[in-house]
Amino acid sequence: MASASTRGAVRSVNTDSWRAGRRVVTLLAAVTLAFSGLFVVPSAAAAAVLPSITSVYFSGDPSSPTVTVNGSGFGTVSALGAVQDPATYGANCGGNLGGNYGANFYLDDTLTAEGWTAGAGQPRASDWIGVVISSYSDDKIVFSLGSCYPTYGTLAPGDPFTMHVIGASFSGTVLYPAISSVSVSGSPSSPTVTVNGSGFGTVSALGAVQDPATYGANCGGNLGGNYGANFYLDDTLTAEGWTAGAGQPRASDWIGVVISSYSDDKIVFSLGSCYPTYGTLAPGDPFTMHVIGASFSGTVAYPPRPPAATISSPAVGKTYTVGESVPTSFSCAEGVYGPGLSGCTDSNGSNSPGMLDTSTVGSHTYTVIATSQDGLVGTTTINYSVAYRLDGFLPPVANPPVVNEGHAGRTYPLKWRLADAAGAHISTLSAIGSVRYQSISCASLGSASSDLPATSSGGTSLRYDMTAEQYIYNWATPGSPGCYRVNLTLNSGQVVSANFSLS
Repeated sequence: MASASTRGAVRSVNTDSWRAGRRVVTLLAAVTLAFSGLFVVPSAAAAAVLPSITSVYFSGDPSSPTVTVNGSGFGTVSALGAVQDPATYGANCGGNLGGNYGANFYLDDTLTAEGWTAGAGQPRASDWIGVVISSYSDDKIVFSLGSCYPTYGTLAPGDPFTMHVIGASFSGTVLYPAISSVSVSGSPSSPTVTVNGSGFGTVSALGAVQDPATYGANCGGNLGGNYGANFYLDDTLTAEGWTAGAGQPRASDWIGVVISSYSDDKIVFSLGSCYPTYGTLAPGDPFTMHVIGASFSGTVAYPPRPPAATISSPAVGKTYTVGESVPTSFSCAEGVYGPGLSGCTDSNGSNSPGMLDTSTVGSHTYTVIATSQDGLVGTTTINYSVAYRLDGFLPPVANPPVVNEGHAGRTYPLKWRLADAAGAHISTLSAIGSVRYQSISCASLGSASSDLPATSSGGTSLRYDMTAEQYIYNWATPGSPGCYRVNLTLNSGQVVSANFSLS
């Protein structure tokens, strides 16, 4: 029987002889091909492709997670080798124990307090978790964990991990992202996208942003970022089809993303300066949003704008006589993206044409309300005033610039009439706000003058003379000579004045 050293020598001799023979055969083959006019070029496909992991995503929840490994060079599942007998490790667990692929395929939960491995044997006494591979391709592997999970460990959010595939490794933090809704606001020329959900972690979960200049060299301004497969928006409209945030989907066409806020449950972003050169988020476009393995598909819909109301007539700030007939004209228009109008009425509840309310004096507003079918409302308002017909004081008092001359201490009658737009006289005393006088400089008065007859009755009072259809106020003048101005103020805000020079 040969010794170990002899066996080694024989194996070495045999190997050297085989290699020498192979060189002879190769040389003969090369000579034969050369004579036949053929040349042998080594195939690039024959070169080994080393596995590479670009991302690892977790879906589901900690009680039943699914792991997706993205990358390249994984080959087929046979590259992992034969699965070892799981019963050796998982005798205490029922159900589908999963497989053990040794060093070729395993996931390490590297949390110090827990520390366990799935798919690579028994890391701790009696603790083992197998892997159940549901799909395997050269660039993607999807697996769940066998029935010993979560007995011996849990993939909790925030746990550090390292994934190993045929020598390639990828480290990160466990997240279970889920997208509940995606809304688009603004306008197609400048949209803002809000992604709501959970498990997004912090913005560092997206990885380092790639150089946007690589893709957006033709666009000025803020190009935004490219986060590869970790964060991107697909506009899947067949006629357009473009992607924001994930590299260059078409030759020379790229749109970056500008993230303005990022939290575990909400991400808000706009689109970089290559938008809308290479694509537009138009209403009705189908889209799919991707965040760290989670996806959400929908249709672009911008929030409807409120409808608008317009008053064509009357103009703003006009004054009308009480009881005057003033027609109005107005219109309404639905806002952008709105479903249509359900109403267009004025503050009196009328459709156009309407009427101003001039039944009472004072300052007023007139409003038109546009109502959309979705309940949004738009309004527009004008201001106007309503006043009495008033032509000033009646004789014997003269109106400015004439100065009324009289004697201090005497009583003089102030008379006036109020009427509505139809000429009907107003008789209510409540229409009169006040009658007051003030001392003024005589130098400020004009030269024209008019003598006043004194009344036979003394005292100051206000009354309405039903026979003459006029107001009468007997003004008891002050006892001191001088110049005075009497101001009559109505409840409409109108003021009429008369100047007096008393000797």
